[in-house]
Amino acid sequence: MSKLTKCDFCGRQIINPATLFIYVLKTGRVLHFCSGKCRKNYLLGRSPRKTLWTLYRRGAKQTKTKESPERAR
Repeated sequence: MSKLTKCDFCGRQIINPATLFIYVLKTGRVLHFCSGKCRKNYLLGRSPRKTLWTLYRRGAKQTKTKESPERAR
């Protein structure tokens, strides 16, 4: 069985190697992405820290919670 790799954008483990996107930078660094969504967000320059659905945000509990405003009666 092959080694499980993590997505370099969202942090999820890539179980099925058939769905793996590999991107090689000019410096020679190899990036692994679990989906086209992760690859596109990385190429657009978006930060995983600011993206709501990444494991970094979920693990750090940085999701915003809506507080219901109190009505004046």
